[in-house]
Amino acid sequence: MFLFISAYIQTAFFICLVSPETMYARDVLVRWRSNTEPDLAGYRIYFGNLSGTYTDWRDAGSVTRTIVSGIPDSGHVFFAMTAYDVYGNESIYSREVNIRSGDGGAFSGPAAFELMDNFPNPFNAGTVIPYFLLRKQPVKIRICDLSGREVQLLVSDVQDGGLHTIQWGGTGASGLRVASGIYLCCMESGGFCQIIRMTVLK
Repeated sequence: MFLFISAYIQTAFFICLVSPETMYARDVLVRWRSNTEPDLAGYRIYFGNLSGTYTDWRDAGSVTRTIVSGIPDSGHVFFAMTAYDVYGNESIYSREVNIRSGDGGAFSGPAAFELMDNFPNPFNAGTVIPYFLLRKQPVKIRICDLSGREVQLLVSDVQDGGLHTIQWGGTGASGLRVASGIYLCCMESGGFCQIIRMTVLK
């Protein structure tokens, strides 16, 4: 099982904790927003058992998510990230993220799901919406217009934990194409809601 983490690294990307309740893991899935600097070469993830003191690190390359293995299963683990450019310059550390393990290596976090950015966006023919569930749980995913009116219900089910995807072809419940513009994808589970904005083009 994986922990999702996220956090701010200066203004360009972030690593903030989005993992729910309690889970057992030695692998941590880290995601962050990309840095838009043209000379960006990659990212490094630092971690250790003391705040501000990182005894290990991983080079993530230029991707915006990676799995960090070999995380200690007891005590606190502190994470921070940097970005580096093609000239070898490295940014300051991101805001630190602290995950704490309990008995048996259980990590604690605040949420039980994450709705990720769709791709492509903007889109015309269709788009893919990824989302993550910590465990088996009820989930509802709806497409709404900016007034909050439901355009199409994509998911209403109990699903297993893990990474999922759903496709939306830019149509309403009737099967007809929606007008171009901005739409909201709303994911609800366990009394919480998360929303992303999507742009439909003609």
